[in-house]
Amino acid sequence: MMLRESYAAVLCTLVSVLFFTTVCATSEYYVGSICSTTITISDTADSILYLQSGASYNPSSPCYVTLTTENNRHVLITFSILDISKNEDGTCDDYINIYDGDETSGTNLTDAGLCGTNTDAESDGYLSSGTDLTMEFVTALTNIGGGFTACATSVKDKELEGECDDSEIECNNQRCVHASLKNNGRDNCGDKSDEDAAVLLNFWDQLMELGMVAAICIVVAIAIAFVIFIVCFACFIAKCCCKKAVSPV
Repeated sequence: MMLRESYAAVLCTLVSVLFFTTVCATSEYYVGSICSTTITISDTADSILYLQSGASYNPSSPCYVTLTTENNRHVLITFSILDISKNEDGTCDDYINIYDGDETSGTNLTDAGLCGTNTDAESDGYLSSGTDLTMEFVTALTNIGGGFTACATSVKDKELEGECDDSEIECNNQRCVHASLKNNGRDNCGDKSDEDAAVLLNFWDQLMELGMVAAICIVVAIAIAFVIFIVCFACFIAKCCCKKAVSPV
């Protein structure tokens, strides 16, 4: 009986993790596959933007997507992974442009283009003055790299639009985001004040600086270690139960 209950507990734990991951999954987009499209960012959920589905991107023509919000809110883009090679002289052959507005003629918030690693991105993210941002990725003919993972959030500027609603949380930088985004492991405020696990986030930032491939390898290794632990725990419980079953009364 104890053995069956132990296996049931382990199974319920795994099912719960899978259920939580499926239900709470946010919208995800691969920018390289949806060039010249518009993505609407929900007020109640963020969106994750990847450059490509593979481990590295290939040379291609410039690609851009426009991000827009509802209810006259602003778009905030923060980077959790940035792995675009920078030349020794600081210039970029491949780079990201983020324009304020729904066209590439708007103000470039990255100045001359963004490349390098996480430390090269603005620490408080890139915020639209209106309801739209346009992200453009430009590649050279020969270079390849890891790409990027960015988070797009619909935010309200407290100083411009007034107090946060009851359904929102207030960021330390006077921005408002939906309460469901709190402690989701992503920087939705631009200053990480929506996350309580500051130590965990600092570790994640340091991990991302290693590059996308290295980060993926580490995460996979942790996942494998977790599975091994669960299996070993189940075997230990089974062994204990077997010993009790054969013990003389």
